[in-house]
Parts: sequence; structure tokens; C-alpha cells
Amino acid sequence: MGTKFNNLVESSVPNEVLKCIQIGLLCVQSDPADRPTMSTVVAMLGSDTITVPLPAKSAFYVGRFIAESILNIYAIRVKLK
Repeated sequence: MGTKFNNLVESSVPNEVLKCIQIGLLCVQSDPADRPTMSTVVAMLGSDTITVPLPAKSAFYVGRFIAESILNIYAIRVKLK
């Protein structure tokens, strides 16, 4: 998985990657009423002017260390370029 993730991240603009992650987190909210509709997701993905709301507490939690490690590795690679 590491190589596929690295290829995805290296070929993307950092803000686009973060936007996709943020939208993904909105889609897995524990309360379905808090999740965006598919048309809203498509609009958020296709627009640079729509402000993507911050997700509430995620329904799933992998672990802080793993998420921070991935973001730190990505930040280091962006700085080196």
C-alpha cells in the first residue's frame, strides 16, 4: 500500500489531497444526517470555491500516531521538492 499511496500523493497537489481526505471523513460520520449527499460530494470535489466543512468527530479511529506519521512523511517530501 505504501507505494500506491506515495504515487498518489506525489502526483497530487497537497491541498487536493487534504480536500479529498476531509470529504471522505464527512462521508463516514456516525450520524447519517451529518453526511453529505452524493450531489454535495460531487459539487465539493468539482469546485475550488465551495468551502468544505470540517467533519465532526469521526465514527472510526485508526490511531493518532498512524495518521500523524503519514502526514509528517508527506510534509517532509513536499519540503524536499
